[in-house]
Amino acid sequence: MIIRGQHHLSKVGLAIGMLGITYLIWKVISLQGQDLTFKYIWLAGNLWQDGLNPYSIEYQEIGHKMFTAFNGQPFYYPPNWWPFSNILAAFDYTTATEIWRVLNGLCIISSTFLLNGAMKKIGINLTLSSLILYTGLVSLMQASAIIIATGQTTILIYFGLCLVIYSAVNSRPLLLALGLCVMLLKPQIGVALFFAFIPFKKYHMALLYTCVLTFLLMLPALITIGPLETILPFLKGLSQHSSFATNEAQNSTGLKSILYSITNFKLPSTMATLLSIVGTLGAGLYFKKSGKENSTNFITYWMIIIMITAFVAPLHEYDMIIIAPLILLCAIYGVRAQWLLSIPFIVLARSDNIGNLFTTANADEARYYVSIATTVALVALIIILAKIIRQAKEE
Repeated sequence: MIIRGQHHLSKVGLAIGMLGITYLIWKVISLQGQDLTFKYIWLAGNLWQDGLNPYSIEYQEIGHKMFTAFNGQPFYYPPNWWPFSNILAAFDYTTATEIWRVLNGLCIISSTFLLNGAMKKIGINLTLSSLILYTGLVSLMQASAIIIATGQTTILIYFGLCLVIYSAVNSRPLLLALGLCVMLLKPQIGVALFFAFIPFKKYHMALLYTCVLTFLLMLPALITIGPLETILPFLKGLSQHSSFATNEAQNSTGLKSILYSITNFKLPSTMATLLSIVGTLGAGLYFKKSGKENSTNFITYWMIIIMITAFVAPLHEYDMIIIAPLILLCAIYGVRAQWLLSIPFIVLARSDNIGNLFTTANADEARYYVSIATTVALVALIIILAKIIRQAKEE
């Protein structure tokens, strides 16, 4: 599917890629008035500009007055959003929403260049056609369309992930820190990736930069509102993450979905996040012990880390865009491996369509089946990736 070296994609593959990119551009410029999430980030920036605390009850009171559809949830996003929220809040809501969507589209396209730069560094040259196809596949994912339509943040996190991979392969600690800072805007993903680097001494300077930069991003909020007034309400709101319908286990993917479906146990989001940290840190320690720390093996390592995070962290079907880099990174194992991964990836990419086949009932039931379809695809990806890695070791 994504061709390595001198192989060339068929015209059909190239057409799919161009179709996907065209679809992405159309989504960016055509969607109007469908924002479900971006309004909360924009509103927080407005409150910060006025010296008000988005982690207080004022956030919900003002939000209900400004928007007809306001879910009443606490502001879950961490205070390191301060600079980004304030910049976006400098524009009126409609203009800011359009800027956000354009930024998301640019992030998808630029992420491909970052991954290509990482693969070049380890000696794998991908054709322009293969890169167009990959970008088109990411653009055609329902996750991408949902994120752009609802104003979610995961495309930005996807860009941060690609920047992290590029920077790590090219030994660029400051860029790596910037990538991790972007990922920490969504902590349940970013924190797991942060801990994945801890076992490796050569990344410690980048991790230090990450801590410093993240603190600097938080600092304006801590100064203007107050450290305790910011941190304590944020943590309190975060602890209630699972108590809202959209974040309940039946509407989540991966481990939370499996535990709920089999045992009816609702794994709290905080516990799922901690388990993802344990998983990525444990994988790092195991990889460190193996003593195979070359660039090619690190690509395999990051593929494993991505899968651990996607499966264990408290995520939703629209967060699965973070899986997409596996299709390109798997070029280190050849074309056959990429084709094998592409099969469950297609299911993952259209999980909404597949999930909706199993219900004609209400939206909550439909969301449950979409989560199940996503989880099944994730499990299949894990099994296939594990088989690919094992076979490569045996050869």
